Amino acid sequence: MTFDPNARPAITPDVAQVLPRVERLVRLSDVVKVSDEDLGWYHPGADPVEVARAWTASGPVLVVVTRGADGSVLVRGDEVVTVPGVPVTVADTIGAGDTFMGALIDALVGLGAHGPTARGARRTEPGELRRAASRSASAAAITVSRPGADPPTPAELDAATQAATA
Repeated sequence: MTFDPNARPAITPDVAQVLPRVERLVRLSDVVKVSDEDLGWYHPGADPVEVARAWTASGPVLVVVTRGADGSVLVRGDEVVTVPGVPVTVADTIGAGDTFMGALIDALVGLGAHGPTARGARRTEPGELRRAASRSASAAAITVSRPGADPPTPAELDAATQAATA
């Protein structure tokens, strides 16, 4: 199971009321993707990597903290993989996180980490995680480069990924 705990302070302004439910869902998840902004609302002043480590200790195999233009941090237990952001002129940030998560799920499925045996699947190498997150960052960069939540086509993402590795 994947989970993206989007914070919505305008709808649920009392973090103390929401946090127990969020952390219960984190414990039940295999992969969690959370933005640094959302994590900052759930745990003000805390180091995002330390929160991600605590979350992986509670259940998920992988916690990814997205940091917008600053890239992402992937945490798997004590292992931390940092992935740089993709430079882009931003037109609209709507859909960036969902695009990142969709591309990440696609990449993990491609690596054999899916379904009911996902936790027993072969151990994904840090380099594979880095490539998965880089591809996800490219997907999000394409999305934010144009108005509306308009994620890339597979061909656009393949081209961007190839350009980034060239």
